[in-house]
Amino acid sequence: MNRFRAFAIHLGISFAIFALVLGLLILLWYPWPLFDLEGGWQGLRLVALVDIVLGPMLTLILFKAGKPGLKFDMSVVVLLQIGALLYGMWNLYDARPVLLVHAGDHFVSLSRGLVNEWDSDGTVLREWEGMMPQHIRVDVPDDPVAYADLVRATAWQPGGLHSLTERYQPLHKAWQKALQDAVRIEPYAALTDDWQQRLQAFTSKLGRPVRELAFFPYIGRRERVFLAFDRETLKIVGVLDIPYDPAKTHPEVPRIERVGLGHSSKQKQWYPQAS
Repeated sequence: MNRFRAFAIHLGISFAIFALVLGLLILLWYPWPLFDLEGGWQGLRLVALVDIVLGPMLTLILFKAGKPGLKFDMSVVVLLQIGALLYGMWNLYDARPVLLVHAGDHFVSLSRGLVNEWDSDGTVLREWEGMMPQHIRVDVPDDPVAYADLVRATAWQPGGLHSLTERYQPLHKAWQKALQDAVRIEPYAALTDDWQQRLQAFTSKLGRPVRELAFFPYIGRRERVFLAFDRETLKIVGVLDIPYDPAKTHPEVPRIERVGLGHSSKQKQWYPQAS
């Protein structure tokens, strides 16, 4: 066997391993749309460099039939590749979003490593961690004064409202309350012609009217966009690429109306009924 054949065999095996890693990332650890929103491609490039380039290239350089110590050289190459691959996979595992948490007015994804920083005894991960990110809602007060007090109390706490684990509840069990915080996307998108065109293109591509969708702001490592949920199935059906500006968004049900306060015509003007 010459070095080129050895290189081709090694490369084929490395591609097969890479395909398995890619499937694991996309289907379980970073399911759409989090793979794009949370930098999955950046981590994947590291794995590809290690798995597809490092090992096979070393084989191409070092392999020579009949060479003294060839088995030792190849063993070292394989061990180096395995070690580097495991290191890269561990980093991806630790950075993977284990929780997609909604609190107040937006969603964030919490990585395994981040949760470990403020959950030293591992209680949160034991209760909520799964192979795929769990969708969580933080049960915050409806009363606007109590809500404001809670925001102030957690302002300097790592994770803020999203770290209030004692208030965690599965999103599907609190969906109707979560819908109150969905953004009235049509008046928001109408603030600029570009945003309005993006919303129209988005709904046209989905083939769905706005009334069937619930739009929630998402703040990620690199993106501030809107997640579109199907109101019936609770599944994420798309990412609306419109910048999130909290000063310009309005929830479907203002907090002051949730506790039976203030129903002036001025408020109704600011918060029109969803189409």
